[in-house]
Amino acid sequence: MPYYTKMDKVKNEDSPKYGKHIGDEIIRKLEEKYQPLLHICGHMHESQGKGKLGRTLVVNPGYAREGEFAIIDLDGKNIDVKFHGLK
Repeated sequence: MPYYTKMDKVKNEDSPKYGKHIGDEIIRKLEEKYQPLLHICGHMHESQGKGKLGRTLVVNPGYAREGEFAIIDLDGKNIDVKFHGLK
């Protein structure tokens, strides 16, 4: 997970890292440099979602153990993401 995105911020109020960004700075620098179209990550279980970092779409499919997942459809340069949960 790249550092300082909406998906690397700890949302669990019981965590001592609540409200802090815990992503990886090296991954962020690599994404900023190379700008891939898509980055799928799962570093943070609690942060199912997507966001843009430059031209890169960053997707966290969610916590599979809790039944969360994403279906990603790649059509040329178009990327469609649908999030699901089995709860």
